Amino acid sequence: GLYHPPPLSANHEPRMALTPAQNGRKRYWSQLNSNLNSHGVLDMLALSAFVTTRYIDDILAMANKFIEHLLSARDVYEGVRGIYRECLVLTTEQEKTNGEVTYLDLEIYKHTDLNHHTTVYNKKLHPPLDKIKHISYPHIESFISRTAKYGVMSSQLVRYARLCSRKESFVFHTRALLTTLLEKQYRFEKLSHTVRAFIFKHPYLFACRSPEGLAIACLKGLDPKEYTRRG
Repeated sequence: GLYHPPPLSANHEPRMALTPAQNGRKRYWSQLNSNLNSHGVLDMLALSAFVTTRYIDDILAMANKFIEHLLSARDVYEGVRGIYRECLVLTTEQEKTNGEVTYLDLEIYKHTDLNHHTTVYNKKLHPPLDKIKHISYPHIESFISRTAKYGVMSSQLVRYARLCSRKESFVFHTRALLTTLLEKQYRFEKLSHTVRAFIFKHPYLFACRSPEGLAIACLKGLDPKEYTRRG
């Protein structure tokens, strides 16, 4: 029943004890680094893994010639054993012929300027999920708080700003979302206020000369009152 305080680090801050699983991972990576150093391939692997990332069970590897040799634990490459056990089924998706590859909700593609750009990827719009009817956003009359319903606009704006590397992609996805929400009877005034507030809060988004110009590009022609006046 005695209390034992956590050990202190060199700067006298408490250091949390590691769980058995964390200790196992620590030993694994320590042994892996030792093997890599002993075979002189650490620098090559580090350079190749510069644009290699993993989120749970999704791996993105760009220009990494070692990744296919180091996925399975039964494979050994340059004296280094792979990572994942044989009981795990790994499926790989190669880059498409048009230079596109997807990772989570991100699409990486090669633009006409020969640079790589990113945009939003929605797997529900591609086979086989495009055959399934789904409801992406709640109707304005649904039993959800109005704050939560209109919060969809602000949260997706943050998502688009983070995933889209080009202004044109940001405008395209913003207008598509606005169109969807307007069809579900959301108020244009409230949506447009959210869009303008977000853009003017980040005036240097996509290096635009004017936040007003970006806001107009996102909102132009979507106000239902304009159609009424024209009619």
